[in-house]
Amino acid sequence: MLSGGVNFQSKTVAHWVDYLLDAMMKINKMKIDEAKAVLAHLDRHGYDEISTLNVRSTLTAYSAVMQKKETVNDQIDIMRISKGIQISDIMFLDKERKFELNRTKLADKYQVKLFSGTKKDVIDCVTFLADFVGKGA
Repeated sequence: MLSGGVNFQSKTVAHWVDYLLDAMMKINKMKIDEAKAVLAHLDRHGYDEISTLNVRSTLTAYSAVMQKKETVNDQIDIMRISKGIQISDIMFLDKERKFELNRTKLADKYQVKLFSGTKKDVIDCVTFLADFVGKGA
């Protein structure tokens, strides 16, 4: 483990970034010195510059602060959002996820327009798309 992990009485548990670096070294043949450079970059800048890690850590932290028990479906949602938010102009989510992305300011940070299945959001989406098409995209 490059970062040392978290020590518990029974064992040491790797940080999430250690799993990421381990995979990059095994699958992508990243060298140890390159992994140390990535770790140093993360120490200096955190996850802020890596959207997938930023979104994942932000939403997981938000759930912890709100004392919400995460389910497997929550983890799947978080993975999908973290992979898609940076490349999306619009996202369709359930009301809860839309609220979380607005509350954590991730929607603003990644400049994505969020819609859920509420009647108001469906109307807003139709209006947004009509304006988008009308402007010649």
